[in-house]
Amino acid sequence: MRIVNCARILITVSLIIITSCYQDQISFSADEVVLNIDILVNRSWTIFEYDVTARGGDVVKNVTSSSSTVTMVLTPGMWNIEVSAKNSSANILYKGKASVNLTSQTQSVIIPLLEESGSCAVTVNNQSGYSIAAGAPGHIEKISVTAKKSGFSDISKEIANYGDFAVFQNLLSGDWEFILEGKAKTIDKNYSVVAGEYTTYIRSNYIKTIVSGKMENFITSFLSDAQVKVTPAIPSAYSGTISSGTLITLSCRTSGSTIKYKINDGAILDYNAPFSITGANGSVVNVKVYAEKAGLENSIINELIYTIQNQVTPDPQFNPVGGTYQAAVGVTLSCSDTTATIYYATDGSTPDNTKPEYKYVSPFNISSDVTVKAIALAPGKTASSVITQTYTIVPAKVATPVISPQTGSYDADQDFSIICGTQGSTIYYTTDGSTPDNTKTQYVSPFKLAVGSKTVKAIAVKSGMTDSDISSASYTITDSFDGIAICFEKPDGWTNAFIWYDKDSNGSWETTTLGAAPGDMINYRTGWYKKELASTASVTFLFNDGTWNKTVKDNGADFITTKNIWVKKDGSKVYEDPLAPQPPQLSAAPGTSYFSTDTINVTLNVTGTNISTSKYTTDGSYPKTSPTAVVFSNGTVVTIGGDIAVGGSKTIRLYSINDVGESDASFDYIKTDAPEPVSDANNLRIYQIMVESFIDGDSNCNYNTGYGPSHHRGDIRGIINSLDYIKGLGMNAIWLTPIFDSDGSSALDATGYFCRDYFTIDPKFGSFNDAKELVEKAHQREMMVILDGVFGHHKGWVRPSPTGKLPSGGSNPVSYPGSLDFYKEVATYWIDALDIDGWRLDQAYQVATKNQDRNYWKDIREAVEAKCAERAAAGKQWGTLGYMVGEIWDSETNIQLWGYNAEGNAGLKSCFDFPLRYVLAQVLATQEEINQPGAYNQPATKLVSGYATHSAYSAWARPNLMLTNHDLVRFGDLIQRAPHLKYGKERPDYWKRHKAAFSFMTSYTGPITIYYGDEIGDEVANFVNKGNSGYYDDHVSRSSGQTSGFDANQSDLKNYLTSLMNLRESNPALWRGTRSHISADTYTYVDLKTDGAQKMLYVLNVSTDSKTVTVSQSAVGGTTLRGALGAANVNASGGGYSISIEGLTGKFYFVE
Repeated sequence: MRIVNCARILITVSLIIITSCYQDQISFSADEVVLNIDILVNRSWTIFEYDVTARGGDVVKNVTSSSSTVTMVLTPGMWNIEVSAKNSSANILYKGKASVNLTSQTQSVIIPLLEESGSCAVTVNNQSGYSIAAGAPGHIEKISVTAKKSGFSDISKEIANYGDFAVFQNLLSGDWEFILEGKAKTIDKNYSVVAGEYTTYIRSNYIKTIVSGKMENFITSFLSDAQVKVTPAIPSAYSGTISSGTLITLSCRTSGSTIKYKINDGAILDYNAPFSITGANGSVVNVKVYAEKAGLENSIINELIYTIQNQVTPDPQFNPVGGTYQAAVGVTLSCSDTTATIYYATDGSTPDNTKPEYKYVSPFNISSDVTVKAIALAPGKTASSVITQTYTIVPAKVATPVISPQTGSYDADQDFSIICGTQGSTIYYTTDGSTPDNTKTQYVSPFKLAVGSKTVKAIAVKSGMTDSDISSASYTITDSFDGIAICFEKPDGWTNAFIWYDKDSNGSWETTTLGAAPGDMINYRTGWYKKELASTASVTFLFNDGTWNKTVKDNGADFITTKNIWVKKDGSKVYEDPLAPQPPQLSAAPGTSYFSTDTINVTLNVTGTNISTSKYTTDGSYPKTSPTAVVFSNGTVVTIGGDIAVGGSKTIRLYSINDVGESDASFDYIKTDAPEPVSDANNLRIYQIMVESFIDGDSNCNYNTGYGPSHHRGDIRGIINSLDYIKGLGMNAIWLTPIFDSDGSSALDATGYFCRDYFTIDPKFGSFNDAKELVEKAHQREMMVILDGVFGHHKGWVRPSPTGKLPSGGSNPVSYPGSLDFYKEVATYWIDALDIDGWRLDQAYQVATKNQDRNYWKDIREAVEAKCAERAAAGKQWGTLGYMVGEIWDSETNIQLWGYNAEGNAGLKSCFDFPLRYVLAQVLATQEEINQPGAYNQPATKLVSGYATHSAYSAWARPNLMLTNHDLVRFGDLIQRAPHLKYGKERPDYWKRHKAAFSFMTSYTGPITIYYGDEIGDEVANFVNKGNSGYYDDHVSRSSGQTSGFDANQSDLKNYLTSLMNLRESNPALWRGTRSHISADTYTYVDLKTDGAQKMLYVLNVSTDSKTVTVSQSAVGGTTLRGALGAANVNASGGGYSISIEGLTGKFYFVE
């Protein structure tokens, strides 16, 4: 309550000298006293009259006056005076009172009045069922609440949303009517919004009692009978230009309403079904519409004005279009309007669409030069344009034949072959330099040449085509060499090149003196040296510069070969001349893949020398012979997909030929539905980020200290700036190391793994809003966000949760079950606060039986799953997966004990696959501790035992395979450390080993994690042993992040990983398929992955040499292995598949 308009009203009491004049006006007896009551106030409401009551003992006297001065005659004694101020409606606005002890003297009193008012908050909900989508006529844009009471002006407030409240202050105590009105933007008859005007569509009212001096909270709703006006009738086509015969559909969003309409000056009709608008070209049709419903105000009458404009028939289409053709061509005419009739003429005249002889009925052939004109005409439309196409038939010239190998010196065992790019052609050749024609030798199969100088010439012919040009190649043929030729590329800085060899690999070395015969080599071409060793089947050797100071060996061991070999200066080896000309190399980017956009751009690549022609088709036909083939060059971009429905596919086939040979390749593109958030954790492709080491995106947020070789300035903004890069790698999730407040500035604090405030973002990484932005932008890119949770230890003196909970016990580890409720709150809090999608769980054994009386992960996991289910039920798109993966850096036995098992029930459902990771490192590089048995240089069969560890796990286990993390040595540094390798980025095999490891991960059933930097082959140069360069195994991998500025090797590895991730995304057999092991030996490993009808074969070669793997057809099925990512197709033969695979390579095949 308050005193009206003033802090107080002065009260004065004074003695009044009663004059005879006054006594003439007031009659009283000698024992009565005159009391003058003065009411002097500034009021916010108009006062109509004052009601004054005096109470003295049992005596009550009343006076009513419109004046603020009231006189009463009372007997001496104590009187209680009460004053009520009323408006014209007799509502009491103010009250006041005073006690007066009357004596025999006349007295005066001024009584302060108090306002009789209260306040309220009116919350408005919607239970009316009225719901119109935003943007549609009748959509409620604002809600008004009006307070009404007789004798007072209406008071109106506005709120924006249901659930909001309007506050009313200083309402007179008593009953008030509150009127709720839902208002939409007013539209005029043309459906245009009238600026600043609103129309009420729903209304409800309530009577509520205001209590003086109190703030009331009133909960109100629009009720089921709230609608007062019918929403507008909505047409399927608004005013504008339409074709005659257009059907108009009317609808109204008011249930049970009836729509009325009339056309021009016709009768008003009930709308029951779509009606057509017809008229002559250029005529105008006026339609008026409205909707009505009993008990409601009719909708606005809207007016639709249609102008009739008849359409033109689409132009006819020619297939193929005019041009120069090398043979007769069949022409098909069509029109996108299937109701149209096409007329055509082949004599150059314009076809007459009134004469049946010009009517197109079926495709026609063109065998000579001709000009074709066509026109199309559809009912109710005007005729199309006349389309003209000219066809020229020129007999094609047969492609020049290609003689292989190219001009050079060869021995008498060399096979020579001739091919022609024209299908069905016949080749004739000579070997004496004479001109070939169709009377000379017909080429049937490869041939040999006699010793001496030879010139081979060839011509190709085909009926109906012009003979080809003559090709020619000259050769010097020498006697056959029975032995092994060893060729060596001299390294930079070497003066000479020598070989040290054991001719028969029997332990007896023929070379005994450095820099002298028989270790000398012939400089047979620029930069290359050769040693020919006759009459041998196996040679063991190495190279030197004439001293033992500079040598080239096979990964630290001696080379062994059973056939001709070429060794490059970096030590890599091949078994075909690396400088010999090759057929064209064909590829497409992307290669075979799935896409969800409307179209996809595919870049066609062709490389090689002396390329004569390159062609492609998009209909699956063979480009060499297809009439639809299109010529292309390297880098040509083809856009496909616009004509493909979801689930459909298109095949791009490539063909090219040069003077060495011809090549072809095929790539399939399948259109799928748009991607959605991952619903199966097996499909996660996680990119792990060490936050403090990654990218500096905000100079104000950093630690500037930390463990490892990074800049230590990473922050959340840097991750936001890198999201497109990460998405471009084919990842669909990111895992951040802890980002909660460590309340410190040390290197340990920078890791985030010893937190003090679990409910606050570390300001050295960014703000809550930064974290929110990161999650939102990741979700926009269809990427999930996984935070790192440390639920088993902390920094000490942890700040309470929002509900006042704290962990119990020590700081490392904490104690359960006392800490359970605290960490359950942490785990669920951030799912709601940031919409995160899961947790990586540090040192997960601390929450299980290694440190506690039971596995408490079951409780935390169930809390997370319940939260996610609640969000899913509420229609949330994100924060519903609840993926949880534990770090238990131990054996498979303990991973099962402390992770998956919770007294026979599920504890965690996913843990990192440390056992298989170590095996993978042992096969392709080394594990961290090289002195342990089996640490490095392990055979491919070791991978079988790695997978065998999974048998220890519960059925619900979903292991997560990684190659590196922030606590492990990077894979690149393990290659440097491996005693049998000891090389880094300078060797091509360094990059191949990464590719091989990534391919193995791609074939893995279950989630996988890629550590930042591994995608570009990151390493710390010369880090071989602990302590090198001041770094140690548990932090050397924490290097600075890099998302641009890559060299050729980095880009190549990154692009390869991207192609693998895209392949994995598109083929469920890889990430969720059942794995069937097919075979393994020292060098090769083969698995079959099956998911429903899809079967994919994975083949890995862990050696540096090319291998041939034979796979039983009965074991994998199918008749063809269709190569993925550019691998050549393999057809079944003799009950099996013979697969050639290069060294340190993984290949994928579709079994078809």
